Amino acid sequence: TLHVPRGVQEAALRVTAATTELTDRLGRSPAISELAKATGLDAEQITEALSARTAQEAASLDEPRPGGDEGDATLAEVIGAEDAGIDLADHLVTIAPLLRALPQRDREVLFMRFAHDLTQSEIAERVGCSQMQVSRILRRAIARLSQASGATQSGQREPAGRADPPVAGRRRGLAICRRPATTKAAINATFVTPRRR
Repeated sequence: TLHVPRGVQEAALRVTAATTELTDRLGRSPAISELAKATGLDAEQITEALSARTAQEAASLDEPRPGGDEGDATLAEVIGAEDAGIDLADHLVTIAPLLRALPQRDREVLFMRFAHDLTQSEIAERVGCSQMQVSRILRRAIARLSQASGATQSGQREPAGRADPPVAGRRRGLAICRRPATTKAAINATFVTPRRR
């Protein structure tokens, strides 16, 4: 149950008693104006008292669903949904600092490829190099992200010039390539979100 201030609790008791009496007398649920007249409270106090009464009767999330059979799902299992932003948040935490560590040109090429969905040829025209060079920049940048994310996950810094990324980095790097929608969103958000200083 939730803690409700004493004055509100007392108002809730008065409203409950008046509701019972008026329901018996009128043969229907009373309106707020009728409850206000019977209790001497204003409409706002009546509404607050009704809300407080509901808050005091809060159900446990571990209880079975109302009207369900024993062994059915609990309220906690049926309320809520997967948050689609969790993957993006996780990706942002991983990718944003790694992207900032890349050279400016690599970041621009990644941004054009993933955030703007440009082809390598279109990027080459904008950057002023060949499509093959863009391909190499992308491959190198993704390898650096993979290597750096592996070092971040293991809590170690990789020595400069190391050619092979660690196994954890390879797995994370593959995840970067396998989830292009999340990667695109993370890269886009990284470039669009202003940096705090």
